[in-house]
Amino acid sequence: MNYIEKKKKKRIKLNSDAFPKNITGKLDDKIYALSEIHDKIKYEELLIDKDQIYFKELTKHNLTEIVKLHREWFPVEYTNEFFLNLFARGSNYLANHIIGLGAFFQVDNKEYIIGSILCEFKSEKNFYNSTKIKIKKKSLCEKLFSSFEFCYIMTIGVIDECRNMGLGTRLLNEVISNIREKRKRCMAIYLHVIDYNISAIRFYLKNEFIECNNIRNYYFINRVYYHGKVLCKLFSNELEKEISVSESISNLAEPDLGPNFLYTTINSIINFASNVFCCCRNKNK
Repeated sequence: MNYIEKKKKKRIKLNSDAFPKNITGKLDDKIYALSEIHDKIKYEELLIDKDQIYFKELTKHNLTEIVKLHREWFPVEYTNEFFLNLFARGSNYLANHIIGLGAFFQVDNKEYIIGSILCEFKSEKNFYNSTKIKIKKKSLCEKLFSSFEFCYIMTIGVIDECRNMGLGTRLLNEVISNIREKRKRCMAIYLHVIDYNISAIRFYLKNEFIECNNIRNYYFINRVYYHGKVLCKLFSNELEKEISVSESISNLAEPDLGPNFLYTTINSIINFASNVFCCCRNKNK
């Protein structure tokens, strides 16, 4: 495509249910494509084959593209600093606190992001403050020493041209599989969603999330407040089974560490000490 042809290209308009609509059902603000992948699809008639889509972790090298896509997908302003803070804290922080996953498609040896999901692991207090769900702990040991964590979906999005291809579900399932494999202490995955985004709410309900809380005036967009909903998917059933199995195995390998064990141990120490004292006295005599 030469320079003159490029000048003729019109800006590509996008649509998103995440953005506010007016009384007529139209978007208040026009959304224009920022990512190069839209030009490839529209002006070079690129066809995206589902079988050629692959998933991998996002890195700081993807920052520029991720920023562009988030401006297309969401009315909430995610600043450059927001993304820099996520990826600039080192690999250890990312491994322990963040899941950043992208859906990629390659064209002429160049990778393009067509979907992404960003998650952060939160504490039980953060989870309760958002969802108002209390996690039941079965034993005293769990109550005193448990370190359960909760996965919070910060953002999830797919480009217009790839919606209704099941890509959002695949991104979500990739994260959940990762959690179940590597984060055994994760009890739930949850998120906030603006209440007028019916298609997003239906998407999560279809993927076995439940509505657990409503928050008034949670979002502030274009000087207007909007209510938010909190949805979550609990992993507690699986985790309780794992705890039960691990407890039964430990019971076979180790003695009971309850009050009787403590009483017996203290008595054994006292008896041992008295025997040593008696031996020393006999030797001195």
